[in-house]
Amino acid sequence: MSEPRLSPADYQQLMSKSRQTVFWALDDAAGPWELEPGEPAAPGGDWFFMVSFPRTGSTVASLILNLHPDIYCGQEQMVLPLFMTVLHSRLLLAPDMWYSVRYSKQIPVTAANVRALMDAWRGCVSAKRIFGDKGVMYHQHFGAACSAVFPGCKLVLTVRHPLDTLSSYIQQPWAAFMRNDPQRTFVEHIRSRAYELLTGNTTWREQAEVIDFEQLGSEAGFRSTFSRIFAHLGADANGYEWDSAWALCRHRFTSGRWQYDTEILAFMDWLEHRDRKLHRLLADGASYLDG
Repeated sequence: MSEPRLSPADYQQLMSKSRQTVFWALDDAAGPWELEPGEPAAPGGDWFFMVSFPRTGSTVASLILNLHPDIYCGQEQMVLPLFMTVLHSRLLLAPDMWYSVRYSKQIPVTAANVRALMDAWRGCVSAKRIFGDKGVMYHQHFGAACSAVFPGCKLVLTVRHPLDTLSSYIQQPWAAFMRNDPQRTFVEHIRSRAYELLTGNTTWREQAEVIDFEQLGSEAGFRSTFSRIFAHLGADANGYEWDSAWALCRHRFTSGRWQYDTEILAFMDWLEHRDRKLHRLLADGASYLDG
């Protein structure tokens, strides 16, 4: 039985207790997701990344993939962003733990160097033939780095009705900032998240194999979708435990939740008079900016 979800207030209190004083100076010359010139990395066709916006079904998709004997998919471990961010730091220092946490930039953040670190991490995690991770950072910033550090890697994009996605997103404890920002109203925050969702999906659509959340509502759609994903990743679907995987699709009953969400309905009323194009895309259930 899963633990009850924290309320936004409890989440913020937990986060405040976990903070440590840290001095972190990033390299001014590049963003954490940018690579520096250097030796290219070796082919990485046995790696994959789920470049997905939050609350689009990526968690259950990764669990379903992990049931395959040849596939390992991380649950937002996002070690690639961690390595690249640390390596881009001119100085990282935790004064409260000066004896154990101190780093100053020593090596260039090239594709080959990052790949060496990632291969070492992979060796500590899983021996499965196909290895990957999922997380919002790949959708927003680090997706391009994945393709450079792992040439030939596979990408998977999960999409879901945008209003169902937003309805679920705003209920998460970590979305509490949207309600407590004195500089921007709640509905303005929702509009920004909507653009992030559609823009990112549009960016990755042509490069990734797509899992459509709504197609997982039937067993036939589920089997068709993941047969296609297995073929994309280079995994054999024969002998896969389809019945066990189908049992994980309980989330299929959440389609259409936005129609009963008073906050989303109020947002759509607000949006109709301010951004008609976005309103139309969201109302039509579009996953991409061009509909």
